[in-house]
Amino acid sequence: MFFVFAANLSSPCIGRCLLLLVFLLFPRQSHSLTRQEAVDYALKNSPSLRVVRANIDIAMQRLRGWRYFPTNPELESVGKVKAPGKPSPVDFKTLENELLWKMPIGGWWTQGQRLAMAFVNRVKREVEAFEFALTLDVHRAYNKVLISQQKVVLYKDIVAFFERIERLTQTMKAQGATDILSVNLVRLELLQNRASLQRSEAKLRVNQQKLAKVLGWDQTDLPTATTPLPSNFPLYNSIDPFFIKAADHIRLQVARESIKQAQVALQFEEAKAIPDLKLKLFYALEQELNHTIGIGFSIALPFTYRNQPKVFESRAKLSQSRLKLLEEQFKIRQSIRESFLRYTKTREVLQIYQSQLLPQFAQQLRLLARSLQLGNLQLLQLVTTQKSQLKAMLDRLVTLEETLDSYLSLFEAIGQLPTGL
Repeated sequence: MFFVFAANLSSPCIGRCLLLLVFLLFPRQSHSLTRQEAVDYALKNSPSLRVVRANIDIAMQRLRGWRYFPTNPELESVGKVKAPGKPSPVDFKTLENELLWKMPIGGWWTQGQRLAMAFVNRVKREVEAFEFALTLDVHRAYNKVLISQQKVVLYKDIVAFFERIERLTQTMKAQGATDILSVNLVRLELLQNRASLQRSEAKLRVNQQKLAKVLGWDQTDLPTATTPLPSNFPLYNSIDPFFIKAADHIRLQVARESIKQAQVALQFEEAKAIPDLKLKLFYALEQELNHTIGIGFSIALPFTYRNQPKVFESRAKLSQSRLKLLEEQFKIRQSIRESFLRYTKTREVLQIYQSQLLPQFAQQLRLLARSLQLGNLQLLQLVTTQKSQLKAMLDRLVTLEETLDSYLSLFEAIGQLPTGL
C-alpha cells in the first residue's frame, strides 16, 4: 500500500496539486517592513540591545546583594593546657570562646544600598539612550534602502525609455530617416544605463544587508522597505525652540544620573571612614569548671587614616561628572546649530529640484520625444536632454538623502524621535 501511494505521489499532476496545497496552507512569509515595523523589530531582536539591557539585570542583582547585612559574626575558640613543671607540676586547663561581630555604625551599609540604586537608575538611562540611538540607526538604514529602491526604479524607467528609443531609431533607419551612427548612439546609452541599473540593484542589496544588521534580522531573505519616502519637510524659521526641547535630552539625563551616582559614591566613601564597631561576647571554661563570661567592644580610632584615598578620588570623580554634563550640553548646542543649518539648506535645494527642475525636465522630454517622432529633432539632442534629466533626478535623490539625514540629525540633537517619516 505504501509503495502504491508513493508511486502516485510521483506523478506530475498529483505533485503539482500537492505543491499548490502547500502554498495555500503555508503561504510564504513576506519580509516587507514598514518603517515602524522595522523600529519595533530592532527594539525586540537587536543582539546589541539585548546585551545592553542585560546591564539592568546586573545592576538589580547588585542592589539585591547590598540588601543583605554586610558582615558575619566571627567565632574564635581556644583550648589551653599548662605543661607540668617544677617545683610543683599542675595540670591547668582552660577553654576560651569569643564571638565578635562588626557593626557598620558609620552608615556605609545604607549608603551602599543608595549607591546600588543610583547605579540602577544610571544604567536604565543608558539603556534608554542606546534604544534612542538604535532607533535613529534604523531610520537611517531604512532611508538608504528607500533611496536605493528609488534609484533602481529610476534606472528601470531610463532603460525602458532607451529601449523604446532604440526601437524607434530602428524603424527610422529602416525608413531611411536616420543612420547607423544614431542607432549605435542610442544602443550605447542603453547599455550604459543597463550597467547602472545592475550597480544600483547591487547597492540596494548592500543597503538591505546593512538594514538587516541594524535590525538583528535572522531571516534568510533580506528585508525590504515599504513606507514611501517623505515628499514634504517642515519649515523651521527659528532655532530657539530646539534649544528648549533639548533641555531634557536623554544624554543629559544620563549625565545627571552619573552626577547623582558620584554624589552617593562620595557619601559612601565618607561613611567608610567611620570604623566599624566590634561587639564581643566572651566565655571561658576554666579549671575546676569555673565559668567566665564577658561582654565588650572595640573600635579603631580614626586619628590619621580616614579612607582619604577613596574619598579624594570620589570627589575628583564627582567634579569630572559635573564637567561631563557641561560637555554634553555644549555638544548638544553645537549639534543643534550644525543640524539646523544643514537641514535648512538641503531643504531649500530639495524644494528647487521638486518644484522647478524636475517638472520642467519632464515636460521638455515629452516635447522632445514628440518632435523626434515627427522628424523635427536630432537624436543627439534627445539623448543629451535625457542625460541632463537623469543627472538632475539622481542629484535630487542625493539631496533627498542629505535632507533626510540632516532631519534625523536635528531630532537626534534635541533628543527626540523624528515625526512625519
